[in-house]
Amino acid sequence: MTFINFHIAFCGNLNMCHKCGMFFYLEEVDMEVTAAVIRKRMKAVRAGYSEGERKKMSASICRKLMEAISDCNPERKKILLLTYYPMKFEVDVRPAVRDFMKSGALVFYPVTFLKLHEIRFYRVDETDELKSGCMGIMEPEKREDGRNFQTYYDKYLSEKSSDFIAVSITPGLAFDRDGGRIGYGGGFYDRFFAEHKVIKAGVAFHGQILDDLHLEEHDVRMDMVVTDE
Repeated sequence: MTFINFHIAFCGNLNMCHKCGMFFYLEEVDMEVTAAVIRKRMKAVRAGYSEGERKKMSASICRKLMEAISDCNPERKKILLLTYYPMKFEVDVRPAVRDFMKSGALVFYPVTFLKLHEIRFYRVDETDELKSGCMGIMEPEKREDGRNFQTYYDKYLSEKSSDFIAVSITPGLAFDRDGGRIGYGGGFYDRFFAEHKVIKAGVAFHGQILDDLHLEEHDVRMDMVVTDE
């Protein structure tokens, strides 16, 4: 797992928020309770940045994200890019997504199916093809089978000799230095990653990085975490 231009301090049994410098213990605590505490604190950290700070940090993350994905693709294969539309206070990855689109990447956004407890990604050609969907999240309006990422995955990524690679730009509330991730609690991304082999690139502001989330071995970890510092 790789951190992109991020230097994180190891604090033994303590976790440290790298925005405010606050330390707190996570060991010997029920993981469900711990995750709830982390989510609450990280939401507060994220909301504490000004709009200008978030814009500047997001721009830095976008630049490093493009470099990191390029480094993962030395053979210059066609990129199937799974991404998200930023909600309030999230990293704004739209500039990077637009640049990937211009370079020929096929871009997919998620649709949440609450009753099925899953997300499915659908291809869009322009971001104006998105509309407000589940929980106010911007989702693709066109959901034909031919636009479903699964169709592309089955067709292009079933062989090692594929001329395609799939990369997921993945949001989250907290990450650690081993690629651990805590999302919003639905487990949608974990279930998706368990069934699809893609390069997992987490994105976060530096204040969302903790030393150790104390996750279990079976928990899905990112292949890289890209942050602003």
